[in-house]
Amino acid sequence: MKIKWLFLFLLPVLLMIGGCYNLMMGRRADGSPRVSVGFVEDEHKNLVHRRSGMVFPEHVAGFARDFTYIYDSHGSDVSVRYNLSEPVECFLDVYVYPAYGELEKHAAETMSTIEAHHENARLISETAISHDHAGTSHTGVGLTHRYRAKLKNGEQPVESKTWLFVYSEWFLQYRMTYPESAAAEIEPLLTVFRNRLAWP
Repeated sequence: MKIKWLFLFLLPVLLMIGGCYNLMMGRRADGSPRVSVGFVEDEHKNLVHRRSGMVFPEHVAGFARDFTYIYDSHGSDVSVRYNLSEPVECFLDVYVYPAYGELEKHAAETMSTIEAHHENARLISETAISHDHAGTSHTGVGLTHRYRAKLKNGEQPVESKTWLFVYSEWFLQYRMTYPESAAAEIEPLLTVFRNRLAWP
């Protein structure tokens, strides 16, 4: 996870030197879907993660799909960015990657990584969360941090939520960042997003 967060900070440089697997999925000139080591685009313009089968529609609960990243050469470790402009600004990343250990230990690692990359980050809460899928309730870990960061309107206090789950052989991580002042307004929309983005 430390490598993943470092990757995001170094993104502009990596894009210039061509050292990353950034994928801007679209369609070829003849209208046929694009494919990559990580994703394939179906006939409905959904992106399907080839390894896990996770489907990422163009729009989910008002959030618009933006770009994807592939963090390994096999396409197993990926993320998809969604953005929300109204009623408040929020960017949301969904990460899918192999589950390599216990959820609680991974949550602690994720917490440390966030706090290492945001010197002023404060952990506000760490709670057990649940998600219902196909009639089964899955327990996860929810983290909430607050710190200062740049959004479209400049640097400001932000709140950042992280939801971590294990599903089958995969970690599913949702990371959402938005103005701290809009926390009460955005939280119900985040829950709707999670409920509408179907698991494989």
